[in-house]
Amino acid sequence: MSFSPQKELKQILIISNCRFGDSLVMMPALQLLKASFPQAFICLLSERDAHGAVSADQILGGRGLVDEFEALPMTGGKLSRLFSRLRLIIKLRRRAFDIGIVLMPPYPPLTMALVDRFKLYLRLFGVKRIIAPTEIFNFNEKRLNVVDATLQVLAPLNLPLPSPNHAPYALPPRQNSETAEQEAESLMASAPQGAFRLAVALGTNMPAKQWPLENFVVVLKRLCAETPVWPVFFGGASDENSALRLMTDGICGTLVTGRSLSVAAAVMARCDGYFGHDTGVMHLAASLGKPCVALFSSRDPAGMWDPYGKGHTILRINDLPCANCGAVICPKPDHPCMKQSTDDVFSALKTLVNTKT
Repeated sequence: MSFSPQKELKQILIISNCRFGDSLVMMPALQLLKASFPQAFICLLSERDAHGAVSADQILGGRGLVDEFEALPMTGGKLSRLFSRLRLIIKLRRRAFDIGIVLMPPYPPLTMALVDRFKLYLRLFGVKRIIAPTEIFNFNEKRLNVVDATLQVLAPLNLPLPSPNHAPYALPPRQNSETAEQEAESLMASAPQGAFRLAVALGTNMPAKQWPLENFVVVLKRLCAETPVWPVFFGGASDENSALRLMTDGICGTLVTGRSLSVAAAVMARCDGYFGHDTGVMHLAASLGKPCVALFSSRDPAGMWDPYGKGHTILRINDLPCANCGAVICPKPDHPCMKQSTDDVFSALKTLVNTKT
């Protein structure tokens, strides 16, 4: 289904899975919708994670991209969820949305079953015109970066899509962020003058992507001994113990784990580069223009989830027979795709630091 670009949309309902990285990679698509339909009211609906994951409103709220955030109730008893969803259906039907968009890149773990479920929700909300991925592409084929693939979902609207790898990708400033800015300034006060402030993400919520913590120790100790680097440790509360282990092992730095997204973004804006796994923190760094040295597993096709933009270094072991497996937990005991050598990682980081200093 295609639409005339002259058709002015007044009410747009977007439905998506909106975890940390997912919310950031949809940002250029949201910016394109806002630029194309400046008078439109955009509502973003997502399934609220029951395990405390960062939600879309924490990431995108107050940045001028979305006017209202709604969550599909996922917790509580069946009866409670049923009544909550009925209230949501009544509320959203009153909006009389012009269009509904399933805004997700057409790659696994997305399935057509999930797309169909999201389309059913949109119909229940009274939406008659729906745009959604029409197929899910195979992992064994090289595909567009997820930022560009998400933009392609909007192709039926006949909007001027940017060419691949050239979409504007910059996190807009949050309104009324003075408190977060002050906290970030206080946290970074301990960084030595002139030091390269290196954002570090030690953990990942997917074991198949995890580089051994002892390798981080080796690389960061050597880097701190040879270059003017000040590590800034990011992540959730679960990553705090890993960061503290490094800090008690002689690696000085700033701890930002477990902070609010507003504070984390304000601190990241004060960093000079990023080092760590393929995580939401990596996408946050890229969205704030920070060059990344990123450790990638081979579970996804090369380039699919790379940090968007130029100036990044991807450390990925290619040509493995088990590549593109999509595994959450690596079934191989030696975890071959996360065997990047500490020498190679150190060399990439030293090059990054030298470009600034």
